[in-house]
Amino acid sequence: MVFNKMLRIERYNPRLYDQWNSFVARANNGTIFHQLDFLAYHGKRFSDSEHHLLWFKGEQIFAVMPMAVVEKSEERIAYSPYGASFGGPVLAKKIKLK
Repeated sequence: MVFNKMLRIERYNPRLYDQWNSFVARANNGTIFHQLDFLAYHGKRFSDSEHHLLWFKGEQIFAVMPMAVVEKSEERIAYSPYGASFGGPVLAKKIKLK
């Protein structure tokens, strides 16, 4: 999904595992709960609902967001992943409203 020439969102791909974890370690608000190795402790139990996202500015990761998508009452709902104490995007630095 492309929002403009500068920002692109992609679904997580396992080839980005090291880049994701490295980004979270350097990020302004990254925690252990955002690390893929922490989220993987359930093994394949929830793999069908995983829908982690990465935001790119050019070729650089700008933000990541661990996410689970589940179906409830015929609706698809995005949640913080199973086991994560909280969710939302992880950002490289503080951003401005602009």
